[in-house]
Order: sequence, then C-alpha cells, then structure tokens
Amino acid sequence: MKKIYSILLGAALVASANVASAQQLPNSNFDGSWVDCVPWTSKNNTKKQGVQPDGWCISHVIGMNGTGATSVGDKVTGGYDGSAYAVKLIHTANPYKKSEIVPGYISLGTSWATSKGGIVGSPTNKDGGVFGGLAFTNKPDAISFYYQRSHGSSKPEEPATVVVYSWKGTWSQASVPGNNVLTGSAATVTMVDRDKNILGMSTDQGGTVTKSDDAELISYLNYSIQGDATEWTRFEQPISYLTTSTPEKINVIISAGDYFGGPSAIGEGNTLILDNLSLVYYSRLSALSVNGVAVDGFASDVYNYTMLGTELPTEAQIAATVMGQSASKSVVIDEENATITITVSNVGADNDGQTSHSYVLQYEKAPVKEGVSTDYSGYLNGAIIDVETNENMVFAENEGKIITITEYEDGTCDFLLPNLYLSLLDMSLGDILVEGATVVKGADGTSTYAGFVDDMALLDGALFADVTLNGTITAGGVVNMEINVDWDGVPIVCTFTSETTGGIENIESNDVEAPVEYYNLQGVKVANPENGIFIRVQGGNATKVVL
Repeated sequence: MKKIYSILLGAALVASANVASAQQLPNSNFDGSWVDCVPWTSKNNTKKQGVQPDGWCISHVIGMNGTGATSVGDKVTGGYDGSAYAVKLIHTANPYKKSEIVPGYISLGTSWATSKGGIVGSPTNKDGGVFGGLAFTNKPDAISFYYQRSHGSSKPEEPATVVVYSWKGTWSQASVPGNNVLTGSAATVTMVDRDKNILGMSTDQGGTVTKSDDAELISYLNYSIQGDATEWTRFEQPISYLTTSTPEKINVIISAGDYFGGPSAIGEGNTLILDNLSLVYYSRLSALSVNGVAVDGFASDVYNYTMLGTELPTEAQIAATVMGQSASKSVVIDEENATITITVSNVGADNDGQTSHSYVLQYEKAPVKEGVSTDYSGYLNGAIIDVETNENMVFAENEGKIITITEYEDGTCDFLLPNLYLSLLDMSLGDILVEGATVVKGADGTSTYAGFVDDMALLDGALFADVTLNGTITAGGVVNMEINVDWDGVPIVCTFTSETTGGIENIESNDVEAPVEYYNLQGVKVANPENGIFIRVQGGNATKVVL
C-alpha cells in the first residue's frame, strides 16, 4: 500500500522545471552605472581617462604616462525609444599629435594599445585591440541593437564594425608589448585570449601563440555597417556557429570604424552611437514540411496555415527545423479540432521579445458523427491491486454512479465513466473516456462492448495509463462493465453494474463454458478469423485480440 500510495502521489505532484534564464549582455541599454575608465597598459597604469558603462570597456588611451591621453567615447543623453543614455564612439585625434587618430570602440574584454616613438614623424610598432571577455555558456543566435552613424571628412567611406565570438579554452601569446613609449622598448606581457589569436588572424606585435588542449572557437560574426544613419536604425545579424561545443566565454566588439583595418583605415570624426544591445535567441522554425512536402507559403514569421484534407498526419510525418541553436520543439495533434500545433521554445527572447512561437496547421474537420447518448445509473466497485502482495485495496464499494454511452451507426461507441475518485488516497484521476469502442449486437439482444486507450492522460496530465473496457448490456437493460486502468504496472480494476452486488470481488462476467465467437471491428461476425484484429466474445466478456 505504501509503495502504491507513493507512486500515485508522486504522479500527482507536477514539478515545475528549473529552466535557466538565457544570459544577456550587461548594462545593455547603458542606463545603468557609468564608471571611470583606467586604460590597461603593460606598465600597470592607474591614471583615469574618460568614462564607460559598467560592464563594458571603451578604448580610451592614456598615451605615454598621460601625455597624449585621448577619450574616444562618452555617455550621451537621450537614447533609443526614450531611454536615458546611449554610447557615443568617435575616432579622435591625439591632442599631443593631431595626425594620430585613436579608434573608438567598445567591448566586453579589455582594450589595449602600443606604439613607439613619434616625437618626429609617426610612431612605429603600432598595435592594439582587445583581450579577454565575459564568462558565458549560452548559444545566442544573433545580436541586435539600435544605432546612429555619421562620418567626418577624412574617411567618409569607412564602415563601422560588429564583431561577436565565443570560445572555450585559452590562447596565450608571449611577449606582447602593451604600452606607448617615446624611446626604448614597450613592456611586454603574456596576453591571454587576444582577439586575433582566437580568430586565427596574424598579429603585428607579439611572440609565440600557444593554446590549451580544449581551445576552440565556437561562434563568430564579423559584420560591416556601411553608410550614415541620421535616425535610429535597427541592426540584427545572425551569429555563425562553427562547432556544437558549449562555450565558456564570449566577446562583443563594436567599433565606429574598420576594426581590423589598421591605423590607415581610421577616419577622424567617424562616429557611431548605439543603444539597446541584445543577444537574440530564435524560437522559430526555418522549414516545415508534411509527408516530405513543404507547407505552402511557409515563412518563419507566419504562424497559421490552412491545410487540405481531413486526415491528420502523425508526428513522424512532420519535419520541422528549428532556427535557434538552443531551441526545442513540441508537436501537439488535436484530432477534435483537426489541428497540428508545433511550438518552438528557447532559453531567451527572440527579436520580438517572445521566448516561444507556435505554428498551427488547420485541417478540415471530419464530419461530426451523430450518436445517441444514454445515461445508465448503477453501482461502481473499484480496487487497486498490489501486485507484490495480491492485496485488493478497495476505494469504491457499491458507490452510486452514472455512466454515459454514446452509440454511433458505424458500430462504435464512446464510453464515459466520469471522475474516477480514489477515496483511500483522496485523489481524483479524472474522467475515464474510451472513444471508438466496438459494439457487437448479439442475437439475444445483448450488446457487447470492447475498447482500449493507450496512454490516457489522467490526474490533469500528471500520469498516463492504458485503459481497457469490456462489458455487456442485456436486452433488458442490465449493465455489466469492467474498466481496467493499468499505470506503470499498477492495476486499478473497476466494475460498474446496474444491479447492486456484494463488492468488486463478486462481479464475474465471463462464463468459461460459453461458446467463443469472433467479430471484426465493424461488428460483423467472422467464422474463421485470421490475420487481423478481432473482438473475441465469450459469455458476457469481450476482448480485442490479434490473430
């Protein structure tokens, strides 16, 4: 009893899944905290230069110990759609040497720059970029944001750049110079997770590159934004996945110019203002077909389709391809409403802010079967059978009950035993509904009923059970029905009769001496049944058999 109680009670407790929320970019609308920037150098700079949104790094430079310090970004009031602030990135001339333009970009990693000389002529050994990033284990499908864009006069065709990449493991490059000097050599460091190392690009400065055994570039986007945009303009681009591995880190770099183009590509005054950065997790389909034929007019953002015919396909006949790297799909077949619903879900929001989308295929509804419903009053007896002890744990004994049988002209019926209540557990399994049961009319006026339901949803969907129906109604209206509910090896046996009895153990509907007759599923008597499914009738008991 304790074991069965535990099993049924456990099924009654519908656990809520602990679905992890998708990771997003920090301070992504830039309305959060802004902090002083202390540009990184290999000489452990501590001087402040400019400001940056908390969680991000703007490529301000400190110059040569403060000489030539340059700010290349700032907070601007009035962001997209009424937000408080946006980020302005701008290529800016070094105040100490106007011919040297410092690029403006923002990243999740740490920006750095190096050069040598420059008192007379241009500095040499110039290099820079970003190293490091943000700890990250999700798989976003795209990046989006809003931007405004303008150009100065020196490089009016320079594109802005959006770079996104995720990886696992580490890359290390020895002897990377990381500060600006007038004379002598810059101090070097072993730089970990330098952008160009991870992306497999050559570097102008630095020594040997090594990587950990598990180092792997997992996803990558490098996109150029062309032209100007005086009004807020939406940007969205998919991120390409190179492997199926789970990332450990991510970096986002957005530049007012050609980020990988080198110093000669940078144009003074070229500006990018951006706001509302977001990682997008697609929860839509990219393709949908039924029985190998693409659904007519399919588009990922169209969610309702009218299909021909009344025959609904099986789930195996539906091919639905999800767009998102982490997306999952479920298929629900609703025969009553003649619909197929494919729902795609993801851990984070799509570009419309939703985490799931449902596609509905509406088929033509089959003609409604006209049936005659009859209510029968009687007595329900029921017990749970403990298969280990063979003990009958009675939950209903001569309980007043009404069943409903709806018979159709095609020799089938729907059998309803409403609200099967297990009193000893104080638990309602719900309605026992056996649709499409076979009705066989005997020569003496007795009707024999047989039906079976595989995986009937009970207890509000918390458990699924196989249900078998056998029974008779005599010409005089005497009802005897047996309803067996088998859930995961736990038998629940019920009998319903229109005449009171001494209890469930006293109901015996099968006469073992009676002759055996066979009927097909249409109710036609078969003399020599073989190679098919038939109804075996003996006495008052009917059973569906395969011969």
